[in-house]
Amino acid sequence: MLIAAIRKGKVELVKLLLEAGADPNWQVPDTGNTSLHDAVKQLKSKLSKAMSEIIRLLLLKGGDSMRKNKQQRNVYEYAEKALPDYQKI
Repeated sequence: MLIAAIRKGKVELVKLLLEAGADPNWQVPDTGNTSLHDAVKQLKSKLSKAMSEIIRLLLLKGGDSMRKNKQQRNVYEYAEKALPDYQKI
């Protein structure tokens, strides 16, 4: 349910689900993507403002930005693609 709320840009629902104990590091079985992977991949969409807030919420609730999916990619690798001006600090 958390992934579905993220994909639709439902900030308040994401917040409620996280407060109710949803795991921000749960991985989709077929891809290994976490909720952070999905949110970062959508940063260039029309929901980019919502995604920025969702990413902040996920990180505050313990989202692991270094967790890799089945392609062995972490969130930062997707951020580099989604945001051409992105630079690692």
